[in-house]
Amino acid sequence: MHAERFTPIPMPSQEHSTAPLGTSRILAVANLAVPFLLFALIAARTSINIPYEDDYDAIGEFLERYISLHGPGARLWWVLTAQHVQYKDMIMQAVVAFQYQCTHILNYRALEYWGDLSQPATVVVLWFVFARSGRPLTQRIWLFSIPCYLYLSMRYAESVNWTQANLQGPVVVLFAVLTTLLATSTRRRNFIWCLLSVALTIGSSVNGFLIEPVVLFLFLYARRFRDAAWSVAVTLAMGALYAYHYTFLNAGHPVPFWFGIESLIAFPFVFLGAAADSVSHAFIAGVLLVAGFVFLTWRGWLRVCPASFGAALFCLLTACLVASGRFRFGVGGARAGHYIMYSLLLACLEYIAVVRLFVPQLLPRNSAWFKGLITTGVAAFVFCLASDARGYRLLRTRQDLLTTHLILWERHPDHLVLVPDEGFAEQQPEWIQWRVRFQQDLQREIAMGLYVPPNSASDPLPVRPHSPSSRDIENEGP
Repeated sequence: MHAERFTPIPMPSQEHSTAPLGTSRILAVANLAVPFLLFALIAARTSINIPYEDDYDAIGEFLERYISLHGPGARLWWVLTAQHVQYKDMIMQAVVAFQYQCTHILNYRALEYWGDLSQPATVVVLWFVFARSGRPLTQRIWLFSIPCYLYLSMRYAESVNWTQANLQGPVVVLFAVLTTLLATSTRRRNFIWCLLSVALTIGSSVNGFLIEPVVLFLFLYARRFRDAAWSVAVTLAMGALYAYHYTFLNAGHPVPFWFGIESLIAFPFVFLGAAADSVSHAFIAGVLLVAGFVFLTWRGWLRVCPASFGAALFCLLTACLVASGRFRFGVGGARAGHYIMYSLLLACLEYIAVVRLFVPQLLPRNSAWFKGLITTGVAAFVFCLASDARGYRLLRTRQDLLTTHLILWERHPDHLVLVPDEGFAEQQPEWIQWRVRFQQDLQREIAMGLYVPPNSASDPLPVRPHSPSSRDIENEGP
């Protein structure tokens, strides 16, 4: 069932603009291109062919085992069933295996680019969701620039150019939004693509399973009972694949009762408002976004634009799932950088709902809606620039630290200096075993010719490290 069958929208006969159509459209496209260009420039400038944290075991160890297997069947089965901590990152593993089959080397920078592409790809899918409004094209482009500036901001820079995280979190968001778009289309062939997208969503991350209740709800709402049964069958098949040789890891910690209850209640709201600058502000933003979801649903969001409603519901379900597994660590963990994209995505989806429900197609320049949208657009532009500046500094710092510690390790291979520990968890005693394991991983991959370091021991250090692992090495300064 197509989205427009939920709420017919008349197509305008002509565009309404006081400016020449050609000039207005060129300016609109140029404005829309700005966040894409900023994102691409920052991602390309800060990428580096050095593994980071989970990359060592999630990618390096996976590929070593993949190479040791013989026959395409055994290798394919390993791609589909390998487990990293509590996840089975099938899509990430498929991309890594594909790179190896094409190049026979492990290049983290190329893999980072694959993950980075999922962010602008998500915005493209949101465009198709927004385009169902039937508004004049030029007006549609201008209006759509606001979610572009929001979602393509580098506020979630922690995930960018971190291969494992980048090929998991952003990718599951991409396929989840794509699934809701395809599930609300009238074209029958899109239903087949929808089932494939459901499988890819689940194969991206464990929270991809949450797309099934969303799709099931959309199908049942549209009285597509046979389609609902097929989606359940695909999800059960992916669940059986996920469960094969699955090892449950209990990462929880006992907490006082009242602390646990408080954290459990607050965690989903902080998660959904994670784009804010502090835990308290994130909680307030999350409450407002949830209130906005309830209000817009009451005003007919599902009827008018079921695709964006389904994607928003996926964000809310993800917040509940993450809270159930992470609340014991405290609400501060809900502001992890790789969660922020859900906050930005939900804000974009609610903006699309507001435009679909309330904004008239005729927008005179003296109208309150026109002035409000201009103000919102300027705020989104400033938010994007500020986020990009902060994200660029964070990514450049991480890039310099990774390069510095790789060079130090090549100079002093007997020291635990390969993995940076400036301000990170790796400096804790329980991380020593992991630091040893990671350095052994890279030593093997270099000896196999699988990984070629981008720097040598003779290169100068980009920055002087100040961490427990590098203290007293090469007369480190204060």
